[in-house]
Parts: sequence; C-alpha cells; structure tokens
Amino acid sequence: MHLLGKIIKRGNIIKINNNYLLLYALIFISILILMTSCKVAKEVEESIKLTEESGVAEEIEIIKEIKIEKILKGEEEPLEPTFEELSGIRSLYSGVEDLSQTVKERPIAILIENLCEPGGQCVRPQDGLADADIVIEVTDEGGITRYIAIFGADKIVNEIGPFRSSRPYYSEIAFGFDPLFVHFGASGTGYENIDNLGILDLCAVRTKAPHERDTSRGLDSEHTAYTKTTDLR
Repeated sequence: MHLLGKIIKRGNIIKINNNYLLLYALIFISILILMTSCKVAKEVEESIKLTEESGVAEEIEIIKEIKIEKILKGEEEPLEPTFEELSGIRSLYSGVEDLSQTVKERPIAILIENLCEPGGQCVRPQDGLADADIVIEVTDEGGITRYIAIFGADKIVNEIGPFRSSRPYYSEIAFGFDPLFVHFGASGTGYENIDNLGILDLCAVRTKAPHERDTSRGLDSEHTAYTKTTDLR
C-alpha cells in the first residue's frame, strides 16, 4: 500500500505508521554506510598505489647504489657510452642538417627592436624572430631591450624587423659569429667599435644596406625599417 495510505489525520495532527518510519530510517542508514564504504575503499586503494610506487622508486635507488658500489670496487665494469652518428653537413647555428654548400657562408646578424610603450609606440609582434637560428636579448640604456637575431646562411626570410641602430656592445656580441652585421645607424662610439672590430658592416645609413619601410601600423618612421635575407647577400 502507498505510504500516503498509512498517514492518519486526526484534527490538526498527522501521524505516520511507525513501521514505515522505521523502514525508511533503515534504508537511509544503509545508503550512508554504502557511500562511506566506497569512499574508504577508494582512499585505501590510492594509499596502496602510492605505497607501491614509493616502494618501486626506493628499490631502483637501492639497485643504483649497489651498482655504483660494485663499479667503484672494480667488481663490475661501467656501461660503455653510446654515441649517435650524425650524417651530412650541419648548420653551425641550428644543428639542423644542411646538404647545401651555404653552410660555409657567413651568417647574418640583425639588430631587431623590442620597444613597446603602454598606450604609445609598440613594435610587437616583430617579423622574422621565429625564423632566426639564435636570438640574443640585450638590455639597452634605460632598461629597454633589443634582439640580435642570427640567421644561418641557409635561411631565407622575406621580412625581418623593425631593425634599429647599434651600440658598442651589440657589435661586440655579434662579432663572435663573424656575421654580416645589419643595423640602422649607430652612435659615434657604435661606429667606432664596428670599425675597430673589422666586422662586415651592413648599415642602412652608412652603407645603404637594402631595406624597405612598412608604415601600415601607424608607427613613427624610426620603427618602420624592414629587410630580407635575400637582399642582404
């Protein structure tokens, strides 16, 4: 019989059959016990798993220690190192195999701007950085940074920039790569340092290095100079 059939109303007092009340109480308690058991079982399972993993790790460490001890005592020979044999000619800058003869040519080092003023001039994202073999970030005066991007002789990149003027420390860093050094002008000491180092200078101001202007972003003129590797060789 439906539960409602066991409810007796007398005046304003409603009474429920005690047998049904006891039955529902037992069902509720059983559900709670079942849920608690599942939770405890899961916690025990996770604890066992962690213990097993910890035990395996400790066992591996013990084996390593025993092996090292045997090697030190001369009871066991150490494993011979294995070497991967590289084939072909490799780029000096990326390590990537280069079957062409361009690997013998000089790389290009381009001084790329990184200015980004909140609410003002911002050259990011720059072009060509992702294609460089090596990117060196250098802090300029005032905490502004610029990049020296090194492009191996095998790289063909059609848009790089915006590139900017040089300081003495930029040419000193680039000099280690024996590159074509590309920049847009320099300070007095910057030019002096380039001449003293004897670095092959490709300055857009002094030597008229090939470049073009991109004014599509609405930036001031000094932030619009771009070049490409094919024009620089």
